[in-house]
Order: sequence, then structure tokens, then C-alpha cells
Amino acid sequence: MDRYGMLMIAVLLCGTCSLLQSGCGGGTAAAQVAGGNAQPEDAALLPLADQSVADSEQVQQETDDTELTQPVGDLTEDGAVEEDAGEQAQSDSGMQTEDGSEALAPLTIEDWYLQEYGYLPQDSGVQADSGMDEEETVLDPLLLSGKNGTKITVDGSYRYISSSGLPDHEIGNNGNVMTEQDWQFRVPLDPVANSSATPYYLPDAFGVAINGVPFDPFANEFWNNDRFSGWQLEPMPDGLGLDFSHGHVQPGGAYHYHGLPWGTLTELDGSAMGLIGFAADGFPVYALYGYADTWDAGSAVVELQSSYRLRAGMRGDGPGGIYDGTYIEDYEYVEGLGQLDECNGRYGVTPEFPEGTYYYVITQDYPYIPRMFRGTPDASFQKQKGASRAASGIRHQH
Repeated sequence: MDRYGMLMIAVLLCGTCSLLQSGCGGGTAAAQVAGGNAQPEDAALLPLADQSVADSEQVQQETDDTELTQPVGDLTEDGAVEEDAGEQAQSDSGMQTEDGSEALAPLTIEDWYLQEYGYLPQDSGVQADSGMDEEETVLDPLLLSGKNGTKITVDGSYRYISSSGLPDHEIGNNGNVMTEQDWQFRVPLDPVANSSATPYYLPDAFGVAINGVPFDPFANEFWNNDRFSGWQLEPMPDGLGLDFSHGHVQPGGAYHYHGLPWGTLTELDGSAMGLIGFAADGFPVYALYGYADTWDAGSAVVELQSSYRLRAGMRGDGPGGIYDGTYIEDYEYVEGLGQLDECNGRYGVTPEFPEGTYYYVITQDYPYIPRMFRGTPDASFQKQKGASRAASGIRHQH
């Protein structure tokens, strides 16, 4: 019989015994628990969880020596973890079976989650550097399984992101086989905005999602296969074999996103902003939503719109035809058309940055993932020919 079966038998026997004692003694007999400690006569009728809480007051708690993926409790000045006694593992349930042997303690949701995943459900699942500055915290994303090897640490003035490149969701099948990568990125903790936007081009990437998958919006595809033609194909919304998360696997086995990564946005419902990554310049990246009043966190949460639109008329040269979104040159930026600037971002407060910051937004419409930087991108996002992945960040090929 498993532990849960034994536990239920113990509870039923205990409850029956208590009721009999109460009835025979005119309601004055106390229910007995392990060790002979008296409890109120209705203790046997308490729900299982309440009995466990009541019993735990008689039990000496011990520290669980199991190393968690992310420390539980507050960091002290020397970087050690000051654990909350309420989350210590109990060494004795305070319950006994019919034959007097100790019954297994009921497994709480928190205990099960720790055993199953190695971190508590309120944590992000991203491993934090135990030696980080006391005031620096790892930002909590919408949802991250924590199973894909992503690690975010803080050292000095940089945030380091290392990843296997394996997403925390199912992917589509574009004919290429996904393989584990060794991505090593860093972004400044205090990014600085430049006076003008900085465009970027192939082969560099825009940033990295909180689950360690790169944001890489461009396609290495051109009209007439001529990269000097002035007409570069736009992979969104459904080109190049993109899956539900607007991602696909490159011939080399690396998976990356061209748009909103729906597979990892399972809790994004429009009721709150959702941090989903960092741009190469260090500014945070959010999905779809922001506050209606840019600087008021109490205002409504709305879907933010880009300020790009399709050009009107016909292409004058090259591929010809109307501007239909086949090429990135089919779009134009119109200041004030939406709430976002030419970098598909804006200044304002966010849940993670209550004092305000510049932040990017991945939108439903072009440019989807931003195509310009407000700050200066870190060199770890440059794809240096001939360099190792660990040294140069990511490398790209469609």
C-alpha cells in the first residue's frame, strides 16, 4: 500500500476512535494523538491539512538539506540564505498508524513542487546567483518551466544569461532537428538610451527570451537571392515554416523566435504586463501589453500598437507588385500612429521597474520583434564568423 493509502487509513481510524471516546465520556474525553498530547475533541474531524498544521506545533522542525534551484528565503549581507522556518521540512508528522508505527506526513503542494521541479512555484524557475547584490533580484517572468537549463546571474554591472537554447514548450516541425546549444549572453544592468535609434542587420540578434531562446527577427532571404537587391523577405507572420510560437529550427539545430513566443506565454491574458526577455542593449522586453497611462501602474492594461504600417501603392522596382508585407521594405514608420516609437518601445513604469524604464514590446503586427535598438547592443549578441558559440553568442543561418 502506498503512503497516501496508509495515511487515509490512519486518519479514519483516528477519527473513529476520537468519536467513540467523545461519546462514551459525555463529550469530555480528549482525542489522542501521537505522543499522548491532548487535542480538542473535534481535532479528529479537522481536514487533513489542518491536522498536519496542528500536529506540527508538537514537532521539532529540521532544515531540509536538499539544494534548491533557487534559494528560499531572504539573502543576508554575506550572501547566505536566511530560511523561513515555515518552509522547513518536518522530520516527524506527529501521526501514527494502527500498529503504532509512524505514518508518513501529508505532502504539501510546496513539498511536491520542490520534489518535482526543484524550486517553489512563486519562483521564476531561473537559477539565481547566490552571491548577487542584496538589492538585485532575478525578475520573475510570466511562466518558465525551469527544465531547459537557463541560468541568469548578476555580476558587477552585467546580467549574464546562459542557455541550452531548448525552449520550454513544444515546437513545430520544419524539417530541421533541434539540438542543444551553448548560448552565453550578457546585458548591462543599467542600460543607457542613445539620442537616436540604432538599426541592426543580419547576422546580429535582437535579444534573448527569459527561457533562453534568442529573438532573431530577420531572415537571410532576399528577392532573387540577391542580398544587395534592397528587398529582404519578411518571415512573419507565417513564412519560413514558423510554428505556433513563431519560431523554427535552423539547419544547424538552433531554435529561435521571429515573433510572439506563444508557447511560453501561457498566462498572458491581458490583465497584466508580461516580461519575456531582454534586448541586447539591456532594456527589458514585454509582450503585447502596457499601461494605458504610461506612468500610472494603476491605469488599465491595454494592448499596445506599433507605429508601422504598409506603404500605399506599388513597388517601383525590384519585385514589383503592391506593398503587401512580403518584404520588410513594404513597411513604413509613422510617428504617433501607435503608442510605440520606431524601436517598438516606449518609456514608462512596469511591474518590474516601478520607477520607470525604457522597454520594448513584441507586438501582433510589424515589426513584431523590434528592428532597432534604443541603447547600445552588447557584443555577445554579435555573430562572429569562426568564433565559438560560448565566446560570441549566437550564430545564424536559415
